[in-house]
Amino acid sequence: MNKKILIVGMGFLGNYVLREFKNKGFNVIGTRLSINDNVMKLDITDVESVEKCVNQTNPDLIINCAANINLEFLEKNPQIGKSINAIGPKNLAKIASKNKIRLIHISTDSIFDGNNSMYTEEDIPNPINEYGKTKLLGEKYIQDSMKDYVILRTNFFGINDKGTGLLNWIIEKLSQKEEITGCDDVIFNPLEISNLSKIIVEISQSSFVGILHLSSNKLISKYEFIMKVADIFNFDKKLIKKGTLKDMNFIALRPKNTTLYNKKAEKIIKTKIQTINESLIRIKNDFKLSNSERK
Repeated sequence: MNKKILIVGMGFLGNYVLREFKNKGFNVIGTRLSINDNVMKLDITDVESVEKCVNQTNPDLIINCAANINLEFLEKNPQIGKSINAIGPKNLAKIASKNKIRLIHISTDSIFDGNNSMYTEEDIPNPINEYGKTKLLGEKYIQDSMKDYVILRTNFFGINDKGTGLLNWIIEKLSQKEEITGCDDVIFNPLEISNLSKIIVEISQSSFVGILHLSSNKLISKYEFIMKVADIFNFDKKLIKKGTLKDMNFIALRPKNTTLYNKKAEKIIKTKIQTINESLIRIKNDFKLSNSERK
């Protein structure tokens, strides 16, 4: 297969997406802000850097996984969020459009205010924090700049090799028998990251243009999610305390319900959307396998 894929942002999701494309036989090039491990250097906030990278690689498709997702930091530093989450996608869209390259952009469920539930692609976004505002602005820039694009709004979980993220935090704390609090008033329906990556690859090869919501079919609170992890991984559930957003003292506001309605996507994709249970069981089995290999 000779299609060349440029993956922008070799972070948590970018690494999974790159592996999935490689498994399918694609020619894949990854980028990040700093050079390491055969990854190209790319600063998406600099349009000249974007144009140089695209001219050097000449991709058939660009997948944008780059983002700053640190909600607390971005609330204090909105310009940094705008440069990465909005101007970056704008630059990618401008150069992609100029070179007639298809662009897939990963967005977020955080563009909604959380006052409703099961948001459709037609629902009007109303972000309540700087992260959501900058991500929504990035979407608008793409829509204004080009025609051959896909914006994928989602929320995902999984094992991050760098040890960060929700699931890593839960497993680390509970395995060390530390108490943790889960918000019972925050509802979401996330996808497991490798399942999401497979769907991204499938959509990339489709003719679909526009916005799609990618989510699991199970609505679950953050507290229930932690309890489910504890149940499957055999952690002590007594360590898990039920809390609310008010208990957390966050700087950035959090929407209470960001559940996404995925029926439009289900009509397009063939990849099975895994349940949260199926995903966690598979992750646990992978954990066992990797631990046995180390012995």
